[in-house]
Amino acid sequence: MGPPIGIVLAIKHPARANNAFVQGIAVGFCLSLFGSLWVLIRFLLFQKRWLHFSNMSRDLRHLKVENITRESLAVDASFRHFVVGGLFLGTDSLVFIPHRFAFGRAPLSIPLSNIASAEIEDVNILKFASGGLRKRLAVSTREGSTHELTVWDPEGWRDQINSSVKGSRSQIINKQ
Repeated sequence: MGPPIGIVLAIKHPARANNAFVQGIAVGFCLSLFGSLWVLIRFLLFQKRWLHFSNMSRDLRHLKVENITRESLAVDASFRHFVVGGLFLGTDSLVFIPHRFAFGRAPLSIPLSNIASAEIEDVNILKFASGGLRKRLAVSTREGSTHELTVWDPEGWRDQINSSVKGSRSQIINKQ
């Protein structure tokens, strides 16, 4: 981010091009540092369930999610609308709970028996709001909808979801 800012400043102020370029690099560094700290702070807030993540425990109880085997800070990138929240894998469902101030967004709960597959999709890192990430988790349902989720370790999530779905199906077959 710094070099483009530096180039713009150097073009605007050609008499002080070197100074302007260095200032652009410094501004880019400060913005990157701020962005990294913001991600770290959000991660800590999620872990402690503070502030805008304080609704997670209540919503998990309300949705009756039991035996959570995996959880992570996540971004629901479905339908070109990006919402930060928490992704939880329980013994019978996959649940995304948006943060407290995501007005108009209800929690997403997908029963494992309704999941067709979980795959990894490539992300164009030049697109807005890709977050610089190269991979995204895509969970497809039997009805045909796909939910795109940006998570830490998408390969681990994919493997654990697919394993849980297989386990869920074998339990249904055994009950019949």
